[in-house]
Amino acid sequence: MGALIVLFVVMVLQARTEAVAVDLPPLSVPAPAEVEPVAPAPEPPPQQDYTEQMEELKQLREKRLKQLEDARLQLAGLEDHSRRLTDKIRKLRADIAVLEGETDNVTGSADDFETQKKRLDAEIAQAQAELEQVRKEIEGRKPAYALVPYDGQSGTRRQPIYIECTADRVIIQPEGIGLSGNDFQEPLGPGNPLAASLRTIREYRQSQGVPGQGNPYPLLVVRPGGAESYAAAREALNGWDDEFGYELVDEDTKLAYPPADRFLAKQLIETVELARRRKIALIMAAPKKYGRLEDQHLAATRNGGFQPV
Repeated sequence: MGALIVLFVVMVLQARTEAVAVDLPPLSVPAPAEVEPVAPAPEPPPQQDYTEQMEELKQLREKRLKQLEDARLQLAGLEDHSRRLTDKIRKLRADIAVLEGETDNVTGSADDFETQKKRLDAEIAQAQAELEQVRKEIEGRKPAYALVPYDGQSGTRRQPIYIECTADRVIIQPEGIGLSGNDFQEPLGPGNPLAASLRTIREYRQSQGVPGQGNPYPLLVVRPGGAESYAAAREALNGWDDEFGYELVDEDTKLAYPPADRFLAKQLIETVELARRRKIALIMAAPKKYGRLEDQHLAATRNGGFQPV
């Protein structure tokens, strides 16, 4: 009996061992997905150091201020000289008047009187000639002011297109292309003479390929009495896609515009004439809308600006 129990235990242990030793099918483990390498982030562009340029601009500004102060001192000296000459002429004329009024009491001869009068007349003529010369020097020494374009933080220098607004016309400077009131009468679409001229200037400057310069922008220089001209120019530039600027300038302030470009001036003349011909064609094609061609005229008003005539 005991032998049977031992045999039974051995058989059970053998059965368990065989059960454990059963071959299991291999597990299918999916292969890891391939991960694309992440491109490294681009390095930020190096910060440009504008310290040297700022120092140059600062020195240039100080130099210009010194020149302006010297010019003002010289101008003040000339103006003082002019006042003294004017006083001298006034005194000499008074002396002649006194001399002529006292001819009855003069003890000397008539020749002495004429001699004194001629001497005083000569001094007056000399003083007047000197005064005229001083006035010319004063006029020539009046400081001229330059409208300096603004340099943005990006270092891009945008050159302005100078549009001077006066009491009776709009002038594209420095080429001196004048636009009258007729050029701002309806129809005033994107092909009007002023807008077309600005496009010509932009294309011309871009063709020059000057590095570091962005698109030019209109800068309206408004003289006293030029408010209506300014309004007309703004309306003509209604479709202009860039920002614009303006400066209010006194009537007597002389502006130092850049030198005129004769090649650009020729292109502007052709552009304005072509725009005017297109406008005439539009008026003739739609007289009911724009009126008769002979009615499309504007004249300067007494207070400045334009009005139909």
